[in-house]
Amino acid sequence: MLNIKFFIMKKTLIIIGLIALLLPMSVGAVGNKFMHGKLADNLKGKILLQVEDNGEAWYVNPEQNYRHYMGRPDDAFGLMRSFGLGVSNEDLNKIQIGILEMSALDSDGDGLTDDFEQSQGINKDLIDSDGDGFNDYEEIINGYSPVYDQPQRLKYDSALTERLSGRIMLQVESAGEAWYLNPDDNKRYYLGRPADAFEAMRSLGLGIKTDSLNEITIYQRLDNFSVNVNVPVGAGGEVENNSSGVGFDPFFAFNFSKCRPASLYYDIPVFKITGYYEILGRKNNRCEMKFHYINYPTDGWNDKEMTCTYDNGMDFYSSYEKVLKRLYSDKDKGDCTGELAESYTKAIDNFIE
Repeated sequence: MLNIKFFIMKKTLIIIGLIALLLPMSVGAVGNKFMHGKLADNLKGKILLQVEDNGEAWYVNPEQNYRHYMGRPDDAFGLMRSFGLGVSNEDLNKIQIGILEMSALDSDGDGLTDDFEQSQGINKDLIDSDGDGFNDYEEIINGYSPVYDQPQRLKYDSALTERLSGRIMLQVESAGEAWYLNPDDNKRYYLGRPADAFEAMRSLGLGIKTDSLNEITIYQRLDNFSVNVNVPVGAGGEVENNSSGVGFDPFFAFNFSKCRPASLYYDIPVFKITGYYEILGRKNNRCEMKFHYINYPTDGWNDKEMTCTYDNGMDFYSSYEKVLKRLYSDKDKGDCTGELAESYTKAIDNFIE
């Protein structure tokens, strides 16, 4: 919930817009006009492992080509399910199954977890559920059904598999089980429990260097935050901005500290504000960054941008705050140029008159 205190209740969206500039942590589904498209397009739907740091795992959403941090097992499981596409059992059966070694319970010791077997209508207590002389694991990995008493090779749909490549699928006609269709081998992998999903993501992940990873825009959504802003009346007044519950994306903030090129979309759903940030590089011993509004409720602010220089020797939040406070001064319009900077300063001048 966003809580904003200020002395004048008019021009609310102007203040929210300035707060938005202090919140580059949430990415919205706003299209990929500003994407570093080539690499993201080549890696869409893949799991990426950041090999030069701590092996952080990212998922590149094939719908928008953003990368999403997968975090801990519970985070990864929730993330993957949030992108789930409902698929019928009939269509799922047209996509070949891949098997990974999992730590979950396997009552019959056939190499298939109980959860997986139950999702497929396989007897979890029998190695050979259909009694045809072939164990369930062998039939699955060789493309046969383990639930028919006569060997029956399954028919796969290559067009459907290609269309859903890289997607997370939810088995809507069962218990909503989640599957990941790996674009590298065109097989679907059962995600099971949070720990299973995390193991699957690690097993199927592709190592990538940080510089290459930074060519793919970060996605991070924040729905709940609290900001208190006091805006005194009168030109030249100080602006107090006390924020709580606000977390900057740590990876983007780290790139900012190095002034290393990277990009991020942010989204404030409650106000339908979305924008795009891009770190451009060093300029005059400072870090230059571009900001562009994609959607904004005030007429004339959509599709406008500004470029500012920041002191990346400071922490991310403090540097942003310092630049934006300068926008409140009628003597110094700060370190920003561009149409959006002009829109802000004009709006602020009108607000404090």
